[in-house]
Amino acid sequence: MKRFFLAGVLWLLAMPFAAAAVRLPHILSDGAVLEQSSDVRLWGWSDRPGKRLTVAASWGERGSVVIADDGSWQVVIRTPEASFDRHSIVFDDGRRTELADILIGEVWLCSGQSNMEMPVGGFWGCPVEGAAEALLAPDNDALRYFKVPRAAAMSPADDTAGGEWQRAAGASVGGWSAVGYFFGEILQRKLGVPVGIVDSSWGGTPIESWIGLDRQRRFDDYDLAAEGISERPAEERWVRAASLYDGMIYPLRNYAIRGVAWYQGCSNTGRPTTYADKLATMIGCWRDTFGREMPFYYVEIAPYDYGGGEAPGSYPGSGALLREQQQRVMSMAEHTGMVSTNDLVYDWERDQIHPRRKREVAERLALWALSDYGIEGLPTLGPVFDRAEREGSLMRVYYKNADDRLSLDGAIRGFEICGADRVFHAAEAAREGFDSSTILVWSDEVEEPVAVRYCFRNFLQGNVRSNYGLPALPFRSDDF
Repeated sequence: MKRFFLAGVLWLLAMPFAAAAVRLPHILSDGAVLEQSSDVRLWGWSDRPGKRLTVAASWGERGSVVIADDGSWQVVIRTPEASFDRHSIVFDDGRRTELADILIGEVWLCSGQSNMEMPVGGFWGCPVEGAAEALLAPDNDALRYFKVPRAAAMSPADDTAGGEWQRAAGASVGGWSAVGYFFGEILQRKLGVPVGIVDSSWGGTPIESWIGLDRQRRFDDYDLAAEGISERPAEERWVRAASLYDGMIYPLRNYAIRGVAWYQGCSNTGRPTTYADKLATMIGCWRDTFGREMPFYYVEIAPYDYGGGEAPGSYPGSGALLREQQQRVMSMAEHTGMVSTNDLVYDWERDQIHPRRKREVAERLALWALSDYGIEGLPTLGPVFDRAEREGSLMRVYYKNADDRLSLDGAIRGFEICGADRVFHAAEAAREGFDSSTILVWSDEVEEPVAVRYCFRNFLQGNVRSNYGLPALPFRSDDF
């Protein structure tokens, strides 16, 4: 009896030491996908400062480091080319910790506000087209997903607030970001390698929450001081500048990712004129944070009745102005590309800020991403306004990136024209010849036109497309 009692005491005494093994960040957990053919950083914490920690990967790579005085450590190892082999990684500081079921492939970060966060299962009253097909798709162990929990931090955090890697299996994908799921599924199928999607998104959040605080000091249209924010409930602290960068991006900084897909902007329609500068600033901030010049592809906000600017002849709405800013970023930051969504909203979705056609958004993001992998000949952007010239009572609109051909569905929609009074009127339009990349625009209300616009309102849809079905970008020829 004494022997059993003594054994029990010894087992209890040993428990704290067993539990104090190497601690890893949440994103370094079983089932993770690591970026292929890369020097990846593995990191964590130990309660044995000064001791040597070793790392051994099942594909043969080894590394070691002396644990810092604060218990932190970091080791860089090389990953092999992508495969469907399941790997493991062992960490040992005198106590062994093992990660299992690790895949090597491609990793993309998906971020933004609610239209990125919107799950395959949809929001209340906001379904996603193709949700049932996604749930019925064959299980795909090579497609994995990590959801970063919402966390608004007051200073840069070392780890996410939780999270675990999931596999694309059955109903589990119902909770995944719809854009993230469809985007990852397309990449996995086309590239033929494992793909990991890291989703760090939060609905209703402004871009200022996602930019490091030190990068925002030159902007004066947002309260950086944020007095009283620390007293707010945690779920409201996202209003502080940098709070989501600190809590949901900075903790991922050591994780190797290939690129970023970004869908945000609706919460900045009240401050549209600084958006291009802020998005370009955020892109630079994130690239510096991750230490990689990663490609950055983003989604234009969809048509929606934001209020104001909708009556004929009125000033354009804030949504139109923000889209204009989004387009500018492609010329401000290298290795960026925009997905236009002007055609991805149904007429009856004027009051729906969460349009349901998320697969098409993901397809267009995937065109940009796959072009980054060297797949040639993929279309990435629809027709882009070049210039407008007056011809009598007409305006001729010249497009570039149209391959000398525009695709139209019936009568051309979406154009407006104005004279010297700057009052815009709905216009008729026609293409000259099948192979023409120009469009003639006119209105019986305007005898001497001075400017032309296309879909330059909060909610105005057109039907000018490329032969691949990519929509012409909204534009205005004026600067009124």
